[in-house]
Amino acid sequence: MKKQSKPTIIKLSERFDKQLLSILSKELDALKSTKNHFIKTLRPTSDDGLQVA
Repeated sequence: MKKQSKPTIIKLSERFDKQLLSILSKELDALKSTKNHFIKTLRPTSDDGLQVA
């Protein structure tokens, strides 16, 4: 019996999906990094002279 190969469209779709997931993962990491930077910047430090009563 002859083994059927995947159609070209499916192969291209799988490759596109992998590339898209990679791009989205990098973008998500960048967003998390930016969020953490903003939180760190906005969080008051203990030596900034502000106190909560």
